[in-house]
Amino acid sequence: MMLRLAMLAGLPALLLSALASADTRALDRDWFFTDGEPAFRLHWPLEQTDSGWRVVIDKPDGTLFFKSQVADPEAVLLLHNRNRRGAFTYYHANGQVELEGHYDDQGRITGQSIFYWNNGNAREIRDYLPEGYQVVKAFHEDGSLAMEALPDKGERTDRAKYYREDGSLRSRIYTRPAEKGGLADVRLNYDPRGNIVARVEANDDVQISETLKNGHLVERLTFDRAGTWSLRERFNEDGDLIRQDRNLLPDYQRDGEQIFVTDEGVRRVSHYRKGKQHGASSSRRGDTWLAQGFYRDDQPVGRWFRVDEDTGEVTVIRYDDEGKFLGRYRIGADLVVHDEDGKPMAPAALREVERSLPPGR
Repeated sequence: MMLRLAMLAGLPALLLSALASADTRALDRDWFFTDGEPAFRLHWPLEQTDSGWRVVIDKPDGTLFFKSQVADPEAVLLLHNRNRRGAFTYYHANGQVELEGHYDDQGRITGQSIFYWNNGNAREIRDYLPEGYQVVKAFHEDGSLAMEALPDKGERTDRAKYYREDGSLRSRIYTRPAEKGGLADVRLNYDPRGNIVARVEANDDVQISETLKNGHLVERLTFDRAGTWSLRERFNEDGDLIRQDRNLLPDYQRDGEQIFVTDEGVRRVSHYRKGKQHGASSSRRGDTWLAQGFYRDDQPVGRWFRVDEDTGEVTVIRYDDEGKFLGRYRIGADLVVHDEDGKPMAPAALREVERSLPPGR
């Protein structure tokens, strides 16, 4: 008898559970009705209101996920965006509002929508237009301002500022007319003290990224938007170029003029074509020539010279057009003269001898 009473006592709970199950319909992840394991549950039947049919969707555990309305309760694609109307709200797992906005009469999000952190603070405010949306403001989780869109100013459009949680300016962006036509997008990054530490500008042809230190340009990286070449330049504190690397992408083959300045102040310049040395190769300290030669398809050709900085002696080496070594000789420091470009060479009398030297060492 006691067992029967216990079973009868549990019957109302079972009936309530069955009724609750009948009040929802299972949805898959794309919000289509399903007979399988539900990813969401739609409150059913829909309730008619003055402005449409109310939609309430829960997660399988019963926590509220979404609220809005639909225009046609018998639509095949019942929950498709095109059928949604009016105000809508998404919810975080803890019950806090995640997103609230409004659908127009075609099911498009329109006007202002607000995203929220799960602590209830606003996260992002967007203005929706038919062609897309603009972020008007954004906030850090603690409620401090993270970003604000600014009105156009002169030729600068799409202006915005970004902030750190302590309120310091992190970056500014804007769009301006490019020098060769079209538009250029510009981004300036700041350190916490307000100094510019990076600048990025991109137009239809190239993107240029610059790194600054203590107000001085220390590196510039340029690459074309088609992804065919890149150019990296590095500068010292005086603004002098100390390294230049130009490469063909995507394999980073050296191409064009390459520059490297050693710690001792020697400036080395070489030229490449599709990964092979091709053209002049030289070393200079200030205006003083230390070496020069020429390459053709990675082979040394023609007349080369090298200066011994300790003794002032000049070594001259000759190659034929195929890169074959022809010979070398040395010019003592007391005999060295210089041409109009400052390059060392032998006196006129010795140059006549040089032209008649046979191959050899």
